[in-house]
Amino acid sequence: MKCTVAAVVVAAAMLTTRHSSAQGSPAVAEALYREGKRLLELNRIPEACIKFAESQRTDPATGTLLNLANCHQLEGKTASAWAEFTQAAEQAEHKGQTERAKFAQQQATELQKKLRSLVFDVKQPSSGMVVKLDDQVLGNAALGTPLPVDPGEHRVAVSAPNKKTWEYVVKVPASPGTSRVEVPELQSVAADAPPVALNKVDGTGTPGDTGTDGGRRNLGLIVGGAGVLALGTGIFFGVRSVLLDHQADEEEANAKRFEEGPTGNPNVQRQRDASIRDRDDASTNRIVAFIAGGAGLAAVGVGIYFLATTKSSNASAPHASGLRDFRVTPLAGPHVHGASASFAF
Repeated sequence: MKCTVAAVVVAAAMLTTRHSSAQGSPAVAEALYREGKRLLELNRIPEACIKFAESQRTDPATGTLLNLANCHQLEGKTASAWAEFTQAAEQAEHKGQTERAKFAQQQATELQKKLRSLVFDVKQPSSGMVVKLDDQVLGNAALGTPLPVDPGEHRVAVSAPNKKTWEYVVKVPASPGTSRVEVPELQSVAADAPPVALNKVDGTGTPGDTGTDGGRRNLGLIVGGAGVLALGTGIFFGVRSVLLDHQADEEEANAKRFEEGPTGNPNVQRQRDASIRDRDDASTNRIVAFIAGGAGLAAVGVGIYFLATTKSSNASAPHASGLRDFRVTPLAGPHVHGASASFAF
């Protein structure tokens, strides 16, 4: 770090100006550049690097690139700083800026001794295989070649048609040297198999039934199951309405018997009132039974349609993904009216 700081002090004059060489947004780039310099003086290195990088993206300039390389060097991103110093040296030499070119080349040479590289070893390459390092696609020529990377965690993803994607997170140390990533042979996946849920670290996962047919089958089972529940409810209330009518008939018969007895028997009016209440309850239960039964029949019909039009991907395991058990149990008692349902996936 002391050598780096000393180099920055010596080269301060060379890093001060931008000397833009492209048409972009000079005013915006200049403001970002100055903000980066201010943050760097306050030792807010990561924030300064972001400002320099955006300034360079907005309006590329050799001075900005040198400051960005220096900032990344202070941040510990040796590979990024090495690449940027190398590029800045080439630009400065092309423009005849000898001192800048010499300074940038010296920094690049020193950083090259500290680089850590990644080598991708692919033992069994697959047809159409794509290797990504931090979401950047690597060409086939890059495989097997030491690639300089910044210290820290890097995400690797390897995919190919009809193959399970393999993902891995490699931790790159700050010491110089080479790290190797052994890419295993990708496992085959049937062409019509559903997507695989991947673990972001090691690429393992379990296939899930997320296709269109699986969704139709589940929808058919759920809607049909709800229809069965509604039918059960309709049957329960229909039976209950019949029982209430029968009970009302008995109460009316009792009222007539009491009328034949002594005049003014209070049981006559009680039996008639009870008969009226039971008739009303029976009527309400018939309405509920009609509505629930009709809705249940419609839902069962829709469920059967979805199931009949679903292409099963595994005929020997019809319950591999979906509803495995559904039961409807009417509930009846002095103070309980309705039905319960149980189901399992």
